[in-house]
Amino acid sequence: IEGEGPFPVVVVYDLYRQGSQERELSRRIADRGAVVFAPVWVDAVGTSLTVSDYIGGAMWNRAACAVGHAQAQAEAYGGDPAQTTVMGAAGGEHPAAWVTLGLADIGDCAEPVRFQPTGLVAGESQWLFQEPQFDDAFDSEDAGAIDTVDRLFNPAHWDHSEQLTVFLWATAWPDNSAEIDDPPAEESWIWSRDPDGDIVEDLGEVDAFADGLITFSDNSRLMNLRMTQAGIDVSYYESDSAGYGLDEATFEGIWQIVSR
Repeated sequence: IEGEGPFPVVVVYDLYRQGSQERELSRRIADRGAVVFAPVWVDAVGTSLTVSDYIGGAMWNRAACAVGHAQAQAEAYGGDPAQTTVMGAAGGEHPAAWVTLGLADIGDCAEPVRFQPTGLVAGESQWLFQEPQFDDAFDSEDAGAIDTVDRLFNPAHWDHSEQLTVFLWATAWPDNSAEIDDPPAEESWIWSRDPDGDIVEDLGEVDAFADGLITFSDNSRLMNLRMTQAGIDVSYYESDSAGYGLDEATFEGIWQIVSR
């Protein structure tokens, strides 16, 4: 490990899959000089988990408890819990943003979150839930899906550290995308996510409709705009890679947040 402690603390969520855990990235960050925790995903709400349950944040609330656990254990490994970065990608970005922006319900966590995270890294993000599998949840008034999207993108709902620094990244991966008109037609799926039109307006501002698709990068550019408007220190990087993964520039962007 480079340098001397106390070291920054990092919680890394992998893409959601039962039993998955991000090990390669976690080890790489730890070797550079950090205390890293990589939670293993479990089905927090049982085998009856639905798309609506997922969008409602039940899993993210449970996953956010890992931050409290990491902060409670960090000093035993030479870590500084007051310097915590939370990161996630391709499913893992949801709990990462949820807890860092102060949206998580962590009342049932065995260990409380002692310090608000001061760093957030989110990649391959799908906060707009653009895949058709989510459509039914947005058609239901009881699902809370519209509220979830609003909470993720609306700074009025955020309660985060004043020292928060954010790195958003995406690749050119075309999967998990949805077709969109320019401008979006009234019957377009995007209006079910944004009945007030504020998000659609900002998507237009970041040229999200120009290529006829909403992708991971459009999610990240929109969040970059909203965080910038809220005065958060945020940067965005888009890799030319066509697949899920980290190039050197992405890793260095992550490390800048961890080691700030």
